[in-house]
Amino acid sequence: GIFPGSKKYKKGSVYSKALDETPIREKLALLKKVEDDIYAADPRVTEADGVNYKESSSETIFHNSYGLKLKQKSNYFSITGGAVLRQGDETKTNYEFFLDNDLAKFDEPKFVGKIIAGASRKFGGIQCASGKYPTILCPDVAADLTDYFLGACVADSVQRHSSFLEGKLGQKVASSKVSIQEKPLCRNV
Repeated sequence: GIFPGSKKYKKGSVYSKALDETPIREKLALLKKVEDDIYAADPRVTEADGVNYKESSSETIFHNSYGLKLKQKSNYFSITGGAVLRQGDETKTNYEFFLDNDLAKFDEPKFVGKIIAGASRKFGGIQCASGKYPTILCPDVAADLTDYFLGACVADSVQRHSSFLEGKLGQKVASSKVSIQEKPLCRNV
């Protein structure tokens, strides 16, 4: 039968009224500042690339025949930015991504600094011979790989036959050293 619902539900903090009320001109001014500061941060910058802002909000309403009536609003924004740096014959790029639902948490100088530092670290690299090497992934790379993997877990992807996990229900699909937990009530995880 249908689950009648629990006696109590914990409220998640996934909606920011302040984000919805922030005028678009302020958000555009922030993007312009990010782009200007990327160019000003280092003389090797030849291009500020992919600087963009995305915002999403949704409202979910759940009712059942037992009288359960739940409603939840959520919203978030993301800012992406990158830079192209040139030094001698080398050209390097780096991109950063920020996601939250509180604009006050966006530290613009730190964000730009990470973009420039990431590209700068790539200069002077040398090729190594092909082979097996012990590898340590930086947190951003680990997050990208996890994001790719989790995208394959979305029911819509499976139903459209575009998930590499289709047909693997009950099978081991990753190393036993990897565990992924779903924590829907954790703030901005």
